Amino acid sequence: MTSVSGEPVILAVDDDETNLLALRRPLTKEGYRLITASSGREALDILAKTDVDVILMDWMMPEMTGLDVCRILKKDPRLKLIPLILVTAKAAPSDVIEGLDAGANDYITKPVERTELLARVRAGLRERAIQKELKEYNDRLLALNSEIQTLNDEMERRNRFIRRVFGRYLSDEIVSSLLETPDGLKLGGEKRKVTIMMSDLRGFSNLSERLPPESVVKLLNNHLSKMTDIIDSYGGTIDEFIGDAILVIFGAPQIYDDSAERGVACALAMQIAMDEVNAKNEAEGLPHIEMGIGVDTGEVIVGNIGSRKRAKYGVVGRHVNMASRIESFTVGGQALISQSTYDEVAGIVRLFDQITVSAKGSSEPVVIYDVAGLGGKHGLALPDRSLSLYELTRPARVEVALMKDKISGGVFVSGQIIRSSDKAVEIMASIPLSRRDDVKMKLAESGIENGECFYGKVSETGDGGNTHIIRLTYIPPEIARWLETLEKK
Repeated sequence: MTSVSGEPVILAVDDDETNLLALRRPLTKEGYRLITASSGREALDILAKTDVDVILMDWMMPEMTGLDVCRILKKDPRLKLIPLILVTAKAAPSDVIEGLDAGANDYITKPVERTELLARVRAGLRERAIQKELKEYNDRLLALNSEIQTLNDEMERRNRFIRRVFGRYLSDEIVSSLLETPDGLKLGGEKRKVTIMMSDLRGFSNLSERLPPESVVKLLNNHLSKMTDIIDSYGGTIDEFIGDAILVIFGAPQIYDDSAERGVACALAMQIAMDEVNAKNEAEGLPHIEMGIGVDTGEVIVGNIGSRKRAKYGVVGRHVNMASRIESFTVGGQALISQSTYDEVAGIVRLFDQITVSAKGSSEPVVIYDVAGLGGKHGLALPDRSLSLYELTRPARVEVALMKDKISGGVFVSGQIIRSSDKAVEIMASIPLSRRDDVKMKLAESGIENGECFYGKVSETGDGGNTHIIRLTYIPPEIARWLETLEKK
């Protein structure tokens, strides 16, 4: 029964037909559409199915008074905002208060005066119009909020997708910076004191040449997957994977006041985890691998580096190069740290050794420290690395050459292997070698494939410089098996 012409709809409720007629004449003449009810119950039935703009309610009615209807309407969310005017002969101030307390919006006393009636109705209609505008506004606001929520949900799904995809290539901190910071992609950098860690697998280049491509990838993924989890747990930012090497920053973009401690602890945790990595490799028929780690601390430039088309969050400075140089002095299972890093953790670090080396790019000898463990809250310790060498039943003839920067730069010199183990050999050869020198070796024995080489790093020298213990970094399986046949039982 809603109006189709758009005129305001007034509901008048009174059990006296004469009173209803008195209301009808002025209201219809004013252009309002009037609906009438003779009881409170009938009024509620009409309101259940009809939209009205103002209610004129008699107070004194049988069965259900006007105040009873008021109280019912004010509990109904759909009806409680309809302006309700009490029309009654009860005119005492206490009656007015009681009516308004019951929920009436206005009050007219009988007999009804035409001018007052129309004025009160117009006020009610204005209130109703405001209510409708507010409802439309709230409906639009709810619709807008729903749209915003939908867009937010879409954005969250997009961000989760970006984090999932790019999180495989960048650290969480860098992805968050790109997604949440307005100038996250802005080129530029800042100077900051950080700790740099470089890890690298020993002899991986030679190993990869002997394996099918799918095995090389599986071997790398087994290693990098485990190392990434550990690096994340110590708050490191992986700057990049360089083949089998990992470059990590501690202290950027997330700032820590214990970056050096985090870096050293992470390096130890990574070395300890190599047993787990190799157990998985063995289960999948893949070879055993070893890793070396170098750590340095100092001021570098960090930030977004590159061009507008292609950029990366990275680090630049001599301490990056120094971490790489330190790593190059490692053998499998070692974590070597610089003087600046040692100074940061001196109170809790334990050492295997202290070594002085000549590092490329440094005019002075460099002191590096071979870390055995880290105390404090970390409680990390590497296993003992003492070498148990066995004398061979007979010396094995070998040729040895010194390598510079991983390149064989010298001629081969004849020598002999006099002791051996799965990790090291002791050779006797007249070749000037120093601790940490890289050497290339090949057996000069019949029955061994010609030209097959193995590699190592000088661990100790003795006997006037003619004997050298070489910590192996790579040895082909067939050469290792052949040497085992010569070991003393």
